[in-house]
Amino acid sequence: MKDFVEFFHHDNNLTIDTAIGQYMYLQDLKCHKPDKLKGRKIAGVTIRELGCELETTTLLAAPIIVLCLIVAILIVFIIIMIKYRKEIVILAFTRLNIILPCQRFEDNAGKKFDAFVSYSQHDSNWVLNTLVPGLERPNGLDPFKLCLHQRDFAVGTAIAENIVNSVEASRHTILVISRKFLESEWCLMEFRTAFHQSLLEKKKHLILVTVEQLAPEELDADLKRCMQTLTYVHINDRLFWDKIIFSLSNKRKRNKDGHFFDNLKHCFRHRQHHHANGNNNQAK
Repeated sequence: MKDFVEFFHHDNNLTIDTAIGQYMYLQDLKCHKPDKLKGRKIAGVTIRELGCELETTTLLAAPIIVLCLIVAILIVFIIIMIKYRKEIVILAFTRLNIILPCQRFEDNAGKKFDAFVSYSQHDSNWVLNTLVPGLERPNGLDPFKLCLHQRDFAVGTAIAENIVNSVEASRHTILVISRKFLESEWCLMEFRTAFHQSLLEKKKHLILVTVEQLAPEELDADLKRCMQTLTYVHINDRLFWDKIIFSLSNKRKRNKDGHFFDNLKHCFRHRQHHHANGNNNQAK
């Protein structure tokens, strides 16, 4: 119908009676539908009256609106992913047991403890009654093995030597930082030993936990540098346990028999050994 009406309105067809006189009756054809145009000559009807223009606009606008909505949703999703990428990675691991790509595996050979806990005696109540039970007996997760000076230091060994041995035997060192921690020479020694160990191992050995708000001028120079470069967590953080567990975990997927990657490595070595024996027998 649209093409038929445009045929009448085209400049070249205005003289339809002379160009193709045998079809003059076409100009007298009248509309039967729609009802609003019933009885009118088709030659006098406009495209807008037919409703074709409105229909075309609607059909073109619908995909544009849908595309704009999809783009807007993608932009919001990307912004959220960029802004909260650390929290998303942590929650995916701790809540959903999903290890996202590019997670660094740790070489834990020779490490007796998951973490050595360095803290002031003034903070021992929170450490022993909250932190240690929360990590050594976590619900639904493998327990972490912590090194505590009052429990695991070797009797008869110098304190300085005990500190060095405990830090070296632990995958991480948890620093429970408070004003009393900063006033203790032994605590600062434990921090410097752990800081030195992180430089030797070239990894994030330190895990910083703050129990109170501290001004920058109160911090030791090296400790201030660490708090500026490393992520630290306050005990009132809503994701406190998620962040601590994520930092302590070695990011290895487990199967029913233990570490998946350990079993895979063992299988690979077994195949290498079998292949080597086969070559030796063939040579003989």
